[in-house]
Amino acid sequence: MLTQVPKLTDIINGPIISAEEPILGDETAPITITIYTNFSCKYCGDTLNDIKKISNEFSGKVKIMHKDYPSSNKSFASYQAAIAGRCAQNQGKFWEMSDELYENYNNLNKEKFLEIAEELKLNIAYFNSCLDGELDNPAVNIIDANISEANALGIVGIPSIYVNNLEMPAEVGYEELKQAVERELNRIE
Repeated sequence: MLTQVPKLTDIINGPIISAEEPILGDETAPITITIYTNFSCKYCGDTLNDIKKISNEFSGKVKIMHKDYPSSNKSFASYQAAIAGRCAQNQGKFWEMSDELYENYNNLNKEKFLEIAEELKLNIAYFNSCLDGELDNPAVNIIDANISEANALGIVGIPSIYVNNLEMPAEVGYEELKQAVERELNRIE
């Protein structure tokens, strides 16, 4: 007798919370704002800045979770930047690397990744080995899992934002996002 394995699209209705994902803010906060994004998207960086402001306004109640959603072509700059972010995460500097990658969204290449890593005072030998895939590093598996998850959720554009499991409309603005957080807080409190 064969058992059919359910498809990811049949079992998820929102972002999968995972310890592998970078979290900014109080990890016990009741509200998670998840952003599916890639570093070659200037608007994504601007949106993340708005989300950070909201997280600060609701300190202790909102955390931010990053999910990679680059091009699935591993040779593209957006995918390589996602790897650079994960390599910085291995050294506790994901969010600092994230800020720099968004700042340099139109100049994402290995030389720039190494320059940023030096500015962040990362262990360059370790970072370079991670970037080149020489280490037993799960970065590619995590990124690919994020892409599969985003596809299962029907995400087609970036940034794509969820407040807990509530999908926000495309190009959501600061005020709309803040109101969604307030509604969600009222719902759960």
